[in-house]
Amino acid sequence: PIYMVTDQTTAARLNQAGGGWLDLAGLLTADTGTRLAVRDPAGSGDGLIGVGAVGEAVWLDAGMDASAEALMTAFPSTLTVTEHALPARQGDVGLVAEYALSTLLAGGGESATTIRSATVLAGSDYSAVLRYTWLPTVTGTADLKSIAALDRLLQLLTGDDSAAALAEAGLRGADGQPFDQAGDPFPAVDTPAFDVLGAHQVDHVFATWYPGERTSDVLVVIDVSGSMAAPAPGSD
Repeated sequence: PIYMVTDQTTAARLNQAGGGWLDLAGLLTADTGTRLAVRDPAGSGDGLIGVGAVGEAVWLDAGMDASAEALMTAFPSTLTVTEHALPARQGDVGLVAEYALSTLLAGGGESATTIRSATVLAGSDYSAVLRYTWLPTVTGTADLKSIAALDRLLQLLTGDDSAAALAEAGLRGADGQPFDQAGDPFPAVDTPAFDVLGAHQVDHVFATWYPGERTSDVLVVIDVSGSMAAPAPGSD
């Protein structure tokens, strides 16, 4: 799951608004001093799913155009980073995956201090989750060395010791539940997950973040022959 990580004051403001992804979008577009912090959407699933969740919440509530407008409104003040998007100042809401929070906490240092002093929220309306698929490429399966490595990885993910391997990596199983619920320091994720982002929604994220995605080549063909000027028989 992707969590919202922020300071206590901003968390209180978000909770007062409702505590959901749609409420986060409302704060980001209402000039409240709230700033989104995300990983680069083109370079990470964390960033793409995090931004996509903000846009999808608006899409489900008010439609496609409102979703696109919300992303474009929030983007100019958004902090986009290459590493995990912890809040950098008061008012920041960092969208950070659970596995990253677990790893950063275990590593100690400044990042762990930032997380411990922050408020971590799960969406009260929906859950934004990373989904991993197993789709080996044709090129990968054609290489004997790759096949052996793929087999080892698949065994780790699905074998008898898969729960331990996933837990060590800070990931959850296919049921979405944490392996060690008693030791989980983060809020419970008990809201329905957003559907897998559609291609159209992904296009909206990329078109917002990268100007090159908003360009197009348009060819206009105009008939100037006059052959269509005369009305057809029987027409007005």
